[in-house]
Amino acid sequence: AINSIKIINKNKNKLYAKLERNCELLTSEIDDLATDHKIPHQINSIASIFQVFFSSKPVTDYKTSKKADGKKFNKLFANLLKNGVFIAPSQFESVFLSDAHTDADITKTLGAYGLSLKAVKH
Repeated sequence: AINSIKIINKNKNKLYAKLERNCELLTSEIDDLATDHKIPHQINSIASIFQVFFSSKPVTDYKTSKKADGKKFNKLFANLLKNGVFIAPSQFESVFLSDAHTDADITKTLGAYGLSLKAVKH
């Protein structure tokens, strides 16, 4: 654990920039995909954490998150899993990115979101 902290401290500028860049790429592309499918949605993110909510109104707290379409989220979760991407199974949790995620992982994830959002629409 101490060595992990030392490595993070040594590489934090590169590490955090990479995580934020990957999160911005994913959320931007997922936003475009959902918009293309005309699915009302909100994406909340900070640093390397994000979540997609199926709602036409901003999601700012637990109360507004409960108004998001949970059935659509469940369909998204099931289809992502079917397409090889695991996220937390609840819309009240978040997607966490890791330094271990490669460019190929990001590309695969975006492909899975594309297929899964198509399924959510229908």
